[in-house]
Amino acid sequence: CYGIDLDMFNTIACIPPQCEDYEFTFEMRTFMCSCTKPPCDITCHFMPTDSWVITIEGKTVEENNIESELFPEFTICQGDTIDLSATGIWGVPPYTYEWVELGFFADTVFVFPNDTTVYTSIIHDICDMQDTVYQVVNVIPAPTLSPGPFEACYDVIADAGSGYTNYLWSTGETTQTIFVDSAGIYYVTVTDENGCTGISDPVEVILHYPPEIDAFPDTIYVENGELAQLNVSTTSTGDVTFTWEPIINISCGDCPDPFGIVTDAQEIFTVTGEEFGCVSAPDTIVVINSSTDFFVPNVFSPNGDFLNDFFNASSEINYPVFQLQVYNRWGEKVFESNDMLEGWNGLHNGVQQEVGTYMWIINYEKLNRKGVILRRMGTVILLR
Repeated sequence: CYGIDLDMFNTIACIPPQCEDYEFTFEMRTFMCSCTKPPCDITCHFMPTDSWVITIEGKTVEENNIESELFPEFTICQGDTIDLSATGIWGVPPYTYEWVELGFFADTVFVFPNDTTVYTSIIHDICDMQDTVYQVVNVIPAPTLSPGPFEACYDVIADAGSGYTNYLWSTGETTQTIFVDSAGIYYVTVTDENGCTGISDPVEVILHYPPEIDAFPDTIYVENGELAQLNVSTTSTGDVTFTWEPIINISCGDCPDPFGIVTDAQEIFTVTGEEFGCVSAPDTIVVINSSTDFFVPNVFSPNGDFLNDFFNASSEINYPVFQLQVYNRWGEKVFESNDMLEGWNGLHNGVQQEVGTYMWIINYEKLNRKGVILRRMGTVILLR
């Protein structure tokens, strides 16, 4: 080396790592004399005392930052599984990795925390040197929902609630609300804006049906001004509320056994039952004032329900002569009978007649007025 104030140094590199002490051997030349050109004086160069610095650099084991292939940002949804991988450098391999919170050793671990958690990894080399790193795993809570119970008559609309991006019911439907016509337990899985999914608590659907009621007897005969005892029963074991009509002719509008008042030749009393908000089909009782010669209803419904299916006159009195004729609005005779017990079923020549008003004529003879033919006329409404 030539020159004045030359920086002298030596770099020792690539020494194999080891746990034991290492001994370095240095050769230092600290004095040199030279002649620049003859004749010349001798010029000497030397290193002053304390001017030589030897630096030996080495590193103990270091652990790199923890990594994850599944969730590189270390943010997961509650219920997800995340991989945590540890690597190291320097020191003396091979390395082992200790996961403090988990209590075991492995390069990669899979965890599924329910809450945000800090994981600690300690790297150990064979020299028992170590380094520690930490990693926070952020956990986004899964959606929690508990819709219902839903309760109604016949069917209900079950609603999972708004604010989610996706819905999946146990029925396979993918809407916020579903139509349910079967009682039971249902579930819905939702996905929120973070992409996190959650399954609901059991969604209970309770369906009610109208109570079955029976008004009896179907027909009651009373004398003029006499009260009629009405009755209604139900097979339901719950709390059924009854409603009678017409209310102005009923002694108690919500009793199971009220009295009915007849102010004309007949009165039709209708009763319904209600339970859990479900109203039954109406049932009827016909109360006839038997003080009249005979009773002729003003409406009948030949629909096969065994209630008021026939149009005929009724009386507790026998008539030697009785003839009933029914005409449609065009004057065509659609029914005729000489038997009071035989009624019109709404058919003419085997064809159902249309809904509407029909005229009737009754020719009859009383026992106490032999040979005298009396006549009554009126109208009846056919309903279905």
